[in-house]
Amino acid sequence: MYCSNCGKQIENPQSKFCPMCGAVLDSQSERYNSQATSNYSSGMNNYQQQTNYQSETDNYSQNYNNFQPNLSMKWYKFVIYFQLFFSGFFAVITAIRTMTGDIYGLEIDASVLYETVPALKGTDITVGIIWIAYALFGVLYVRKQLAGFKSNSIVLLLAYYIVSPVINTLHFIIQMSVLEVSFSDLGSSGFSQMTGIWMGTIVLVVLSYIYFNKRKHMFTN
Repeated sequence: MYCSNCGKQIENPQSKFCPMCGAVLDSQSERYNSQATSNYSSGMNNYQQQTNYQSETDNYSQNYNNFQPNLSMKWYKFVIYFQLFFSGFFAVITAIRTMTGDIYGLEIDASVLYETVPALKGTDITVGIIWIAYALFGVLYVRKQLAGFKSNSIVLLLAYYIVSPVINTLHFIIQMSVLEVSFSDLGSSGFSQMTGIWMGTIVLVVLSYIYFNKRKHMFTN
């Protein structure tokens, strides 16, 4: 209870006079006390409202910072609806040409070359099977992961791009070993072709990484 005259807190609720100013403690003092309590409650409500407002502001700021703008998905659609299918088809054609010896572009039948170098036929058949497995991996697995926005799909796609020149390079080196051909015998044409393949792959991997890295928040499944 508080004195309505001087505002001093009255510890004894039975007191009829204020010990500070001597004013009579009547119903007016009780109204004062009620008003003080009401003002205190009102102040607490205002404080709570300010706290809630600050919390909402913080949440808005956090959501704003996490906001991602709408990004074009044209390249993504091109990859899953065309590129991977085309790459798989091209890999199957390469596998067939490799296993039949058509990749050598000989005017004579490839069987003559294989009779001369039997180990070469086994190598080409093995590499052809690898190309078929590569095609199936891209079309059936990598594409499925990308279409499902899986968290590992971006890494799989980049690895898929790199595997192609790796197969070409290994096959090239094995062919040279089986045919007992040295690098100096090849001239610049073979190296130029292999260098072009690797440069094209590196550019594709870098651009794809930049593109998908900006959209990695979408691939979280």
